[in-house]
Amino acid sequence: MNSALLSDLVHNWRLARAERQVFRACAARLRADDDFRRARQRHGSLLRSASR
Repeated sequence: MNSALLSDLVHNWRLARAERQVFRACAARLRADDDFRRARQRHGSLLRSASR
């Protein structure tokens, strides 16, 4: 019984850790997309102002 409980605890801990890693990876991807969008907008406005 105790070994089964310990096994379940370890399994749940590993799942929670993997879930946090996926969440962090998704958050990093969203930040990178936002950074890229802002850089593209800034670059576009620089190109428009340079062409005048």
